[in-house]
Amino acid sequence: MSREEVLKVLNVLDTPLLLLDASGHLHWVNQAAKMTVFEGIHLDSWNEDRNLPDGFSYVLHKDAFESDLTMIECLRLPEGPDERTIWELRQENTELAELINSSLDEWYITDGEGITLQVNDKVEQLYGSLVGGLVGKSVFELEQKRIFYPSVTAMVLRHRTQQTVLQSTVDGRRLVSTGNAIFNENGTVKRVISYAKDVTELELLTANHRSAAVVERSDTRANVAAQLVSNSPSMQSCMRLASRVARTEAAVMISGETGVGKNRVAKYVHESSHRAGRPFVEINCASIPESLIESELFGYERGSFTGARREGKAGKVELAEGGTLFLNEIGELPLHLQGKLLDLVQERRIERIGATSPTYVDTRILTATNRNLRDMVEVGTFREDLYYRLHVVEIEIPPLRDRPEDITPLIDVYLERFTRQYGGVSFEITEDAMSALTTYQWPGNIRELENMVEYLVITSEDKRIDLSRLPQVVRSAHSRELVAQSRGQFGGMKSATGGRSSGLLETPEKPWKAHMERTEYEIYSAALERARNTRELAEHLGVSQSTVVRKLKQFGLSLSR
Repeated sequence: MSREEVLKVLNVLDTPLLLLDASGHLHWVNQAAKMTVFEGIHLDSWNEDRNLPDGFSYVLHKDAFESDLTMIECLRLPEGPDERTIWELRQENTELAELINSSLDEWYITDGEGITLQVNDKVEQLYGSLVGGLVGKSVFELEQKRIFYPSVTAMVLRHRTQQTVLQSTVDGRRLVSTGNAIFNENGTVKRVISYAKDVTELELLTANHRSAAVVERSDTRANVAAQLVSNSPSMQSCMRLASRVARTEAAVMISGETGVGKNRVAKYVHESSHRAGRPFVEINCASIPESLIESELFGYERGSFTGARREGKAGKVELAEGGTLFLNEIGELPLHLQGKLLDLVQERRIERIGATSPTYVDTRILTATNRNLRDMVEVGTFREDLYYRLHVVEIEIPPLRDRPEDITPLIDVYLERFTRQYGGVSFEITEDAMSALTTYQWPGNIRELENMVEYLVITSEDKRIDLSRLPQVVRSAHSRELVAQSRGQFGGMKSATGGRSSGLLETPEKPWKAHMERTEYEIYSAALERARNTRELAEHLGVSQSTVVRKLKQFGLSLSR
């Protein structure tokens, strides 16, 4: 925007604003200032004595408008006893907010309907990029999305008494949360105030202590998180490298497809290093708007820009002091910020927005990406010097389809976890269903597997999970696999007339019944393309509708597309 356009916007604001030039002369005032601060005062006469009127508090914002001008925000001081009371209450509220923000625990405040009103700074460390989007949202909605589960606030609203629960967060942390209700005079809930203590590290230490007699410390950590199940040779090699590099201060870049567990490996590296017990701070460069990512990373000084906190704010780099900063999706970092990150990596030095001097930090940098940064360097969207600084050691996590030995153990881990979480019975997965799950390609990797197991635990009405209970995408993939196997197994057999056989000939390798079932499966699978419902399918095949329903269930097929 041009200077004239900006002045037009400032002129309609209710807050009185002044602009002074470098020599201290009044350059411009907006309409609100003319009607309040300079009411009855000619601007030329003010430039002679330069005494600002009484009754106002003046806040200077250097470089907030342009480098050659200083903006002054004018706040009217209280006059009467009622206004003074309001002023004092506001001051007390500010002090209370500062006190809450200084707490090492999470503070969460909602209204009587569960709508988020206020959270403290600690929440930023627990929910990362979701902060700023929590205020105004319902805890019932956040609970449903598993941002945190169960919601202690929701329990307080349901039972109208103090509640304490063990919560799980969206990034796998564990919190002990206590909620209390504040009531109106008529007995309705006015506010719910909850506070939570992060006990994730305590649980890890407890798990390590219990298993220390039988396994090494590194092996214990590797098995704490389900994502680090490593029965396959490729994953075992990956974890051995992670264990070795954890003992150093080398920059580590973790690569792999979306959902393979890059953040879990980063946490493992942190927990296996001498920085264990110090902060582990993660920031996803892809989830934060470009206009905000600089302040999120490096923080800002008070009065740096309009809308900034008066006291300023520390960035994620400073929050990771003494610990580890994990930059996920580093390939999404804007080019103009890569120079500042290079200063951090090389010099351990940052500058807050609006700061006049640098700040030195002791922070280890881990990064992750699912993009090809070498290609980005070639086209000029990623700095070559930064790439080589971050790419000292690369840990490449293989996709789940390339380590089928890990699929069954992962399913078992998540099955136990969600069964315990939802208080259900123990589940048994049939052989056919497990075969479909282990041959599925898992394009979403471990994240997809986790979500699918949770879906099965929630939706299964009995403890037996068979092929028909699996999502359509898995059953369809399994059907295609069976057809491919069938063609490979029977496609080469010649009939007596020299043509291809239908697969009905008995061989020593397969009994007659198996051949019949395979052929029947292929018939039903092909006929699905010609029918919209089971009635049409029955007419097409010349069988009863009940037979069609039974056979589709037997073969794990479905008409839905």
